[in-house]
Amino acid sequence: MNYWRTMRMTAMVSLVIPLFIVVIIQQWLVWSVLLLILWLIITGFIIEWSVRKEHADRIRAEQVKSIRTMNHHRHDWMNDLQIISGYIQLKKHDKLVRSVERIRDRMHAESKVAKLGIPTLVLFFQSFRTVCNEIQLEIDIVDELNLADIPLNVPQETLSRTVQEIVWAVQHCAVPTIGEPQILYILFEKNNNECCISFRYHGELRQDRDWGSKVKLVIQGSTMRVEQDQATLHLFVPCES
Repeated sequence: MNYWRTMRMTAMVSLVIPLFIVVIIQQWLVWSVLLLILWLIITGFIIEWSVRKEHADRIRAEQVKSIRTMNHHRHDWMNDLQIISGYIQLKKHDKLVRSVERIRDRMHAESKVAKLGIPTLVLFFQSFRTVCNEIQLEIDIVDELNLADIPLNVPQETLSRTVQEIVWAVQHCAVPTIGEPQILYILFEKNNNECCISFRYHGELRQDRDWGSKVKLVIQGSTMRVEQDQATLHLFVPCES
C-alpha cells in the first residue's frame, strides 16, 4: 500500500520541475505553460491509476484474508467431525455429549461475534488465528450486544482500530511460550451511558513493557478512557445521550 502512496507523492512533487521551467525560461513562456499543462494531465492520470491499483490491492488482500479464515474454520470443523466420529465408533457416549456441547457453545460464541455490528472488527476477530498463533482470543458478548445499534460517541472504525491496537499491544508485550497458546479474554458489555470492553490476559507479560501505556497513547485525544487493574484493562466508550 505504501508503494502506491509513494508513487502519488512523487508525481505531485515532480510538478516542481515544469513550474521551475515556467519561472526560469521566460522567453519560452508558451511552450513552458504547455509543458506544465501536459505534466499536470500526466500526473492526474498517474494519481488516479495508483488510487485504483491501491484499492484493488486492498480488496485482494481482504479476499485472501477471508479465504484463509474460511480454510481455518473448515479445518476446525473437520477436526471436530473426526473426534465425534471416533467417539461414535468407540461408543463413548458421555464424551460424545460433552464434545457436541462444546461445539454448540463455540457456535453460539461465534454467532455473537458475527453480530457484533462492526464488519472490520468482526473480520479481525474471525481471522486472528490465521495471523497469530501465540495468543488465542476468547470473546464474550453480554446480551448479544450489537455495537451498530449503540449511539457511540466515537466513529465505529475508530473503535475497531482501537480494539485491534490493544490486541496487538498485548501480543507485543506477551512472553512467548512453547505449547498451548496464551489466552486473551475480551468482554463486551454496556453499562448505563458507556460501552465497556475489558481485556484480561491469561499469561505472562514482559516486565519491561507496559501495554497499558501503549493503549493510552492509542486513545490519546479521543473521548475514550482506560482503567487498568492488575492483568485486566477496561476500555470505556461513551455513548451519546
